[in-house]
Amino acid sequence: MKRIVLAVFAALIVLSVTVVIWARYPKLSHPKLITDTVARANERFKTRQGGANDPEQNAYLEPNFLPYWGIRAQQKENEPAEQAVEGWTAVAYDKQGRQVDHQALLKTSDTSDYHKGRDGFQSIYPKLSEAIAREKFVVPADKISLVNELGQN
Repeated sequence: MKRIVLAVFAALIVLSVTVVIWARYPKLSHPKLITDTVARANERFKTRQGGANDPEQNAYLEPNFLPYWGIRAQQKENEPAEQAVEGWTAVAYDKQGRQVDHQALLKTSDTSDYHKGRDGFQSIYPKLSEAIAREKFVVPADKISLVNELGQN
């Protein structure tokens, strides 16, 4: 009886290891499709990276906003762009995420939270709209590598 239990236990272990190996290393059903898809993705990436390091073309590199939409690990507390966006978002939407009645809130006291949030956002809006109007908004490849390195630490 003891031998049978050991044999069944050994068989279960072998079966479990086989299933784990099979699950971790599945057979490629369509290797050419996968290769072609990866090649197309790499080509699109290279195309989009053209001009990615040029601040005149790439809005991502706008120095006023790079600390805000850049690498989280490198962001500093209380960046002006972050404060302006967060301040506006806090007053422009209600708790359910719906827009508030802006016309009514414009009639409130100039010292209200609404006006403070609005004024803060208005201060960055010209530079933000100028940046967003640029040809590209692409994270440069060298910064993607940095994100990956920071994520692995």
